[in-house]
Amino acid sequence: MKQPLPGVVLAVLAGVGTAGGGLMIAASIDKIRARDVAAADLADRQARFAAEPDQSLTDIDTSRKGAEDADADAASFGAPLLVGGIACAGGGVVGLGVGLWLALTHTEIDGGVQ
Repeated sequence: MKQPLPGVVLAVLAGVGTAGGGLMIAASIDKIRARDVAAADLADRQARFAAEPDQSLTDIDTSRKGAEDADADAASFGAPLLVGGIACAGGGVVGLGVGLWLALTHTEIDGGVQ
C-alpha cells in the first residue's frame, strides 16, 4: 500500500533540524557581533585616553577585559555554533527535500495493510 507518512515524518524532522541550525547560526552571529562591539568600545576608549591623558585607566582596563572576554566567547562558542548550525541547516534542507519527495511520490511501505 502506498503511503506518504514516512516522507511526511522525515520532512517534519528535517524541518526541525533546519530550524535548529538556523537558531545556532543566529546565536553565533550574536557572539561575533558582541566581540565587534567590545573591540570598538575599547578602541574608542583608547582614542579618548590618548586625547585626554588625565582620564582614568580603569575604564580602559575594564573595556580591555570586556573585549578579551568577548573575543574568547566568539572563539569558543561562536565559531562552533556557526559550524554546527551550518551543518544542521544544510543536512536539514537535504532531509526536507528527500522527505517531500518521498511524501509526494507515496513511497511504498513493505508489510503495509492491504
